[in-house]
This record gives sequence, C-alpha cells and structure tokens, in this order.
Amino acid sequence: MALHHRKLRSRGGIDEPANLIWIHHGCHNLKTDSIHLNPRKAEDKGWMVGSWQDPQETPFLTPDGSFVLLLNDGSIHKLGEA
Repeated sequence: MALHHRKLRSRGGIDEPANLIWIHHGCHNLKTDSIHLNPRKAEDKGWMVGSWQDPQETPFLTPDGSFVLLLNDGSIHKLGEA
C-alpha cells in the first residue's frame, strides 16, 4: 500500500486527513490506469485534486462506488452512489 496525497505536495498539499488516502501500490504508480499515469481519471474520481481545490470539499470515490467527503477531523461524510 502507498499513502497518496490527493493534492500533491508539489501543488501545495499537506499531511492532513482529507488529503491522504491509502492506495494499492500498483494503482498508485505502476499500472497503466494508475493515479500518476492517468491523472485526469484520478481527478474525476477525486483521488487527485488541483492546486486550487480544497481536498475537504472535493468528493472522493470509494471502492464500494459511493462518493464521500473526507474531513480533516478524520470523519467521512457520505454523499451518494456514483
């Protein structure tokens, strides 16, 4: 597993709960569909956010197909199905 910054450190991302997700290592860097090799798809899923975005306000697609907001207090706010 790899700890991934949704807002990359190079984009001003910091180590806070809303900005950090655990990703399978292959999905993070190695596979064709990985976050870093296909950033547009990762942005559509909320797995990567732009430098102008707040990770707390950007929905994140979970493995079960629902969208949630990850909050800096460690809580999760469920928004609905994808």
